[in-house]
Amino acid sequence: MSERVETPQEKEKRINRKIWLAISPVFLFVAWGIFFSENKPIDYCTKSNAYDAAKRIVANHLKSPSSAKFAREGVDQVSIDDLGGCRYRVAGHVDSQNAFGAMLRTNFYITVKRNNEEKTWTGSGISLF
Repeated sequence: MSERVETPQEKEKRINRKIWLAISPVFLFVAWGIFFSENKPIDYCTKSNAYDAAKRIVANHLKSPSSAKFAREGVDQVSIDDLGGCRYRVAGHVDSQNAFGAMLRTNFYITVKRNNEEKTWTGSGISLF
């Protein structure tokens, strides 16, 4: 009996068909996700974003902002209280250099508020001790 030998064109066609069959479900899954997903607005009023804003504002009140090492959210003692209306009361600590270059720990309290129209955070009631 004679065996049929596959030509290079037939082999390429067979491989392309297998690739297409493997990739098609991915395209369908992505298309399904695009057409049937809910367009939820991004919520910038989160505790994590409030803590990031508080760190930036507090750093500006330090002698050496570039040396600042803030407490890690979720690991160290950081308190973030939701006051409503995209306002948060943040308490934590930061290690930074003083005017003489010595590292000191400073505790802080600050209230931060998100202005969604201007897309900015502002701080008030800053207390460093």
